[in-house]
Amino acid sequence: MKRKTLNNLSSRRRTLLKIRHQHTINRQKQFFTFIKQPGSLSPID
Repeated sequence: MKRKTLNNLSSRRRTLLKIRHQHTINRQKQFFTFIKQPGSLSPID
């Protein structure tokens, strides 16, 4: 019983981390696409 709950907690934590990681990846993608946009105020064109 205890082992099952521990596994559940660890898996939940792992999924949370994965979700958070996905969020950061999405944010970085948006940031890079924003930088690469032509006509934007960024010096990189």
